[in-house]
Amino acid sequence: DQPHKLFIMGENDEFTSPSQLEHWAHKIRQSSNPRSSAEAKGENRGGRMNNALGEDHHSNRPLVVGGDTRRTNRRECRVDTKIIPHVGHFELESPGYNGLVANLIMEWLNDVLSV
Repeated sequence: DQPHKLFIMGENDEFTSPSQLEHWAHKIRQSSNPRSSAEAKGENRGGRMNNALGEDHHSNRPLVVGGDTRRTNRRECRVDTKIIPHVGHFELESPGYNGLVANLIMEWLNDVLSV
């Protein structure tokens, strides 16, 4: 089983657009859940919880901030995104956003682990 993933990104990220992130997350969902009925119907899990992404400075690839939650009963790999409005890449990484990011992660983990 693949671990679930949460990506948190600022809407004004200097390296990636929200549409690029959603496209990337969709590709992960498809490759991780090839027989997913939600994907077959065209549903996007990103809207389920208003989810999340960051960027890895060295590779310009999204940084997974969700942990391994394979102990849940879900067999599908859940891939969620959260776009923070009016926030840039470096601004989101600043200490002023630590509380927001921590709360988003905790809400997401609570949702994933309660299933």
